[in-house]
Amino acid sequence: MTRRDRGVTLVEVTLAILLLAAFVGWAAPSLRRGVRRFEEERAVDLVLAAAADARRIAVDRGTTCRLDLEAEGDRFRLVCWDAANGTYVDAGARARVLPTGLRAEGPVAGALFFPDGSADAGEWRCLRGGETVGRVSVDSFLGESRAI
Repeated sequence: MTRRDRGVTLVEVTLAILLLAAFVGWAAPSLRRGVRRFEEERAVDLVLAAAADARRIAVDRGTTCRLDLEAEGDRFRLVCWDAANGTYVDAGARARVLPTGLRAEGPVAGALFFPDGSADAGEWRCLRGGETVGRVSVDSFLGESRAI
């Protein structure tokens, strides 16, 4: 038998598995950091979208809207002023929920958006643990929000 059987030995398979495990172990921390950064950027984008919705609904409906941050800090809710009842009611817009492990801090009474497109100036901070990972500012004159 001069011809070698085709295939791989157990040593070759073991070596390939060890090399693959070493590569995964080396790459995993940077992948985890990338996922965390993506979640942080997504949290800022969600706050921006919620503020933009509040402004748009205030202008469209011709009423004052308030963007409320719920007590846990991980969910935004949009309410509009109901002149007939003299109270704020749910605007019907879907709540924005921040990714797990992130929360926001902002104006205690919520940010107000007015029918003329202006708003109360405000700023929200997106936090992971106690560390600020992003901020959103609302301009009082134009009512526009931007990441800072």
